[in-house]
Amino acid sequence: MLDREVINIARAMLDGERAARFQRFADTVERTKSELAIRGLGRSGALLEAVADLCAREVENSAERAWEILRTTLVETRVPFSADLAEELKRAFDNFFWGDCRAAPEGTLNSTRMTAGGNIDAATFDSFHSRAIGARQGVWAKIDLFVRSLRQHDERDMASQTVVFLSHAAADGQIGMLLKGEIQGRLPGITVFCSSDPTDLPPGTKWSPEIQHALEGSGMLLLIASRRGLQRPWVWFECGTIWFRKRKIIPLCLGEVRKSALPTPLSELQAVNADDPTDLATVLELIASESGVTVADSKNLDELAEKLKTLDAKASSESVADSGWLGAPWDGKFLAYDGPYQLLRQIEDEPFVNSMQTALNAAGYRIVMVTHHQLASSRERGFRVVYLTDRKSWRQRIVQGDVMLLALPETNQ
Repeated sequence: MLDREVINIARAMLDGERAARFQRFADTVERTKSELAIRGLGRSGALLEAVADLCAREVENSAERAWEILRTTLVETRVPFSADLAEELKRAFDNFFWGDCRAAPEGTLNSTRMTAGGNIDAATFDSFHSRAIGARQGVWAKIDLFVRSLRQHDERDMASQTVVFLSHAAADGQIGMLLKGEIQGRLPGITVFCSSDPTDLPPGTKWSPEIQHALEGSGMLLLIASRRGLQRPWVWFECGTIWFRKRKIIPLCLGEVRKSALPTPLSELQAVNADDPTDLATVLELIASESGVTVADSKNLDELAEKLKTLDAKASSESVADSGWLGAPWDGKFLAYDGPYQLLRQIEDEPFVNSMQTALNAAGYRIVMVTHHQLASSRERGFRVVYLTDRKSWRQRIVQGDVMLLALPETNQ
């Protein structure tokens, strides 16, 4: 049986629009009457034909809108396919159609006929009724198509191979989207659920039930094991759900998190470093082995690893910015463009190395090396001294001979 709550939700949405919609319709009818009255046609057949056309269009538009609201509600609540669903939906729609779509326009047409002296021919009135019934039948046809697509979707789901659940922190959404596309492209037949993808979790959806439903249908879980991900309780809940269902979990380590130093119980699992091309190849083979599919493409994994490094650096930088620090992680420490570093003790200078530039560039910064004499003019252009820091007790300038490292966010250029 069709859940009554689904109909109630659609009813509430339709009720919320009714007053404004009817007012727009009434204003259009009155404007048409006034324009024809000015032309001396205020009690003519031309008036009634014009109003009949407006009323028929209102029925057609209202019917389409009622079905749009009902269909959206059905999709968001994941109504399941059943043999009787089409008939149940047609009955539900008819309740909307006769009361919400047709009644007001038909009443307007009848009242206009009375005030115009009843001067309307049968063909005009029959045209309104034919168009109204046509609008109803048009929606019925769309209901049949919708139910058919639900059945086909269910059949595809039953025939599908493995669904891989991609668990990640919200801050790692771009990483999740990249991995989803790569996995599905390289492993035909694999479906990846990623909560950052609006096709998997549409805006406005009740996300908790959707995620639990996806977990129940997943054959394995890939965990984006970044520092951000391991700090999120919901990520641990998702892993726990799959763990206790005795399904495979593969941690994909990024940034500061390494496969050799995962916290328990993740350390008991076969983990990989997602920024290592060889490990990425291992992941594809593991998914293929678990799912009974074949890896169709294992090329350019070094490029994928670099993209993942870049996105991890960006996410880490944005995460630190939320806590008052701006800059980029580097070698377990932090390259600070801004932040409360003035409170920290300054120690001896740190020699510049090229990987510092790589980290800052990946986080969206441009760097320069300047002498003390160039410092003032560089600061006027927005550049700031970069300090290496543990963000707890100390900071260091970064130098190379007699020049020091400064940086500027790309957005300021």
